[in-house]
Amino acid sequence: MRAQEFITEAGTGLDSMHGGHRVKQKVYQTMANAGYKKIGRGLDASVWAKDAGSVIKIITSGQTPFLKFYKFCRAHPDNPYLPRFVPIHGRDHEVFKLYGEKFLQVSMEKLRKLRSGSPQEFLIWYLEDAAGKNKSWDKVVHELTADQGSELRKYEKQFPSKTLQIIYKSLTSRPEDWLPLYKTIVALRKHTGSSSWDLHTDNAMLRADGTIVIIDPDRKSTRPEHQSHLNLVCRLLLE
Repeated sequence: MRAQEFITEAGTGLDSMHGGHRVKQKVYQTMANAGYKKIGRGLDASVWAKDAGSVIKIITSGQTPFLKFYKFCRAHPDNPYLPRFVPIHGRDHEVFKLYGEKFLQVSMEKLRKLRSGSPQEFLIWYLEDAAGKNKSWDKVVHELTADQGSELRKYEKQFPSKTLQIIYKSLTSRPEDWLPLYKTIVALRKHTGSSSWDLHTDNAMLRADGTIVIIDPDRKSTRPEHQSHLNLVCRLLLE
């Protein structure tokens, strides 16, 4: 087994110091040769896939909050609403230094996006707000089911009526089904801290069986240097 380290840049950060464009081309070609494909990139991370079951997420050096989230997930391995991490060569995460900065690599299960306007998207959107207001689960259920769902109908501009009907039916017949998700959101919010809490519908995803999975509830770094450029580092362990 041999470790190959590469640097890519998103912005202007490494062009002058390390020949960013040339290195970026080498990274992409080496990844392609190894069978990896880039399937996404956000403000502070890039995501790569090699097989159907897992992805590698590379997070910029300022993102120690994700490691805090990782430890929370490891402490609750049976919680279905948290991601499952997938070992690659015996490790599912690694913190390492490159050019004096720390970076984090995480390998985790491959998930799919929440469908816009879906019941799952509504639940993340509504329950996150309820948790922020310290509402009890009984109050949440009452609000959404009282007066034959009149409260739900207030959201018809944001969500299809079919979605709201599904939520109403679910909460009137089996409200306990969604209680564990709400408890997870409340616990994560407490663990993260209100000043860093950043759960929204873009950082929750779906497992193949339809389970909602929270993937990154921490606020992103807003340091000026991260706004001007983001150094994305990929450390691939290749046979």
